[in-house]
Amino acid sequence: MYWFHYLTIEERKFLKIFILSAGSIKKTSKAYYQSYKKTRKMLDQIIQKIHYFETEDYDYLVMELKDLHQAEDISDTVLRRLLDVHQKYNCS
Repeated sequence: MYWFHYLTIEERKFLKIFILSAGSIKKTSKAYYQSYKKTRKMLDQIIQKIHYFETEDYDYLVMELKDLHQAEDISDTVLRRLLDVHQKYNCS
């Protein structure tokens, strides 16, 4: 569960409410006093983040870049570009 480390406190709270709502977006949106559409978008963003960080490729450069991203020292765009270049040239 390496990806869990990269979720914000708010994302973790959201997942807790979602799970306690038996996976119901409708119930979760009521708990957050927001629209179904906005709740679905939040869930989709968390799912995307989980997929993104789920790769457990113990590449220390990749791990360091992800840590910098989590600390907000680098943006999403910069992280993706660096990871793309790293993968393209197989810089291990």
